[in-house]
Amino acid sequence: MNSKMKNIFYLVEGKVSQNGGLPQSTVDSAILNTQVVQNFKVRTTQSIQESIRLITEMHIAIETKFAQELLNEEKNYVEFKYKFDEYQAVVSKSQGLTTKIHFGNMLRTIKGCGKEVVNQILEKFDTLHEFYSTLKGVGDEQERLEYLGAIKKKKAKKADKFGMGSQTPNEVEPALKLNKTVAGHIVKLFFEDVYPKVIEKKASEIVEDINA
Repeated sequence: MNSKMKNIFYLVEGKVSQNGGLPQSTVDSAILNTQVVQNFKVRTTQSIQESIRLITEMHIAIETKFAQELLNEEKNYVEFKYKFDEYQAVVSKSQGLTTKIHFGNMLRTIKGCGKEVVNQILEKFDTLHEFYSTLKGVGDEQERLEYLGAIKKKKAKKADKFGMGSQTPNEVEPALKLNKTVAGHIVKLFFEDVYPKVIEKKASEIVEDINA
């Protein structure tokens, strides 16, 4: 789409729902959206062999068209908008992505981290390292959950500017306001050490297994 090229084909091979675990109705809606909204030409095939045949026919058609263009006496050149490296840079999916965007994409893979949760975190942190380092420096699990807003922070006493004793306790606002489930997933992912069970073996037996 970024290249502004016309006649873009999208190939759908076989029943996508059988391999991807999605309902066929969802796949059909995506195909329709690709055709109507993105204006791609969708071609469906039933097998690898049918896909190969289709791509071969398209290749021959494109080759024939350009051969005719080159033989046209009224034109002494074929005009291209980009050199290949320029075209590759323009259509690259990672074009213009910043570390903050990558961080946001990483967060979306955590269970429960929807758009609102991710936006909250990105407002305060630019990178995964910054977010992790901050949580690591907060303290134990309880304090991390408090920091993320999952549970209420303990009330802190106001400082007495006159030095005459403590004042009325004041509720400390959390840095973020995430629900307990999402915050729990984040803390567990970053800080819970889970190790697989190790079967005890003598070093000599391990060497034998490797050499077997």
